[in-house]
Amino acid sequence: MSITAQHLLILISQGETDRIEFKTRLLNQNDIAKVLTSFANTEGGYLIIGVSDNGSIIGLSDEEASITEKSLLSVCNSLFSYGVDLGKVSVEGKYLIYVKVDQAPKHLAPITTGTGEYYVRRNDKNIKVSLQSKTFSIKSDSSNPPKEIIGFVAMSFRDEEEPALIDYFQAMLRAVVKTKLPIKLNRIDLQEGDYEISQQLMTEIDKSDFVLSDFTLNPHNVYFEAGYARGAKKRIIQQLEKV
Repeated sequence: MSITAQHLLILISQGETDRIEFKTRLLNQNDIAKVLTSFANTEGGYLIIGVSDNGSIIGLSDEEASITEKSLLSVCNSLFSYGVDLGKVSVEGKYLIYVKVDQAPKHLAPITTGTGEYYVRRNDKNIKVSLQSKTFSIKSDSSNPPKEIIGFVAMSFRDEEEPALIDYFQAMLRAVVKTKLPIKLNRIDLQEGDYEISQQLMTEIDKSDFVLSDFTLNPHNVYFEAGYARGAKKRIIQQLEKV
């Protein structure tokens, strides 16, 4: 549902709060990701661009607004596997861009930035917290060893088109080692045996605790796998191709 100019003015009049943040310009996508994910990991909120910290409406030119809107859409598509409300509104003759982020559904939380950091919102601040304590609960008890965590990797295997895909998967494996958690990553092309691939894909996703999706080369199989995982209410970690 689109937000009106009157609604934005009401939000701006409240100042920055635990659910509202202002930016004069879109300067750093990493900082924007911190704001948006902190909203998603708390109670949701609004990012309004074109407003100073004290609530003064600075506004954007038509060109700036269009560029900002496109850039924000790219950030949101990278961060969220559920919809957000994003738009351009003319307020007092000036363009503002807003993003309304709802609290993430439980089966998708927590939402992390592209660098894997986890933020929550406290008053008007974005606070970084430990992701390990939130992601999986694992007790160190030799008499009761921790359960193996299964991650299904959905990605293109056309490394003849993009050789870096080989290192992408190796980077995932290196990241698993660094967590020091009993995580095992599965890929459908590494599964041995004679099987019908679509059914096997769904079976492997059903057995997984989370799905790691990489959209490099925009492969059809990844969209299918991510869509099935979302329907199965699996935790999805997604990475869009950098352009």
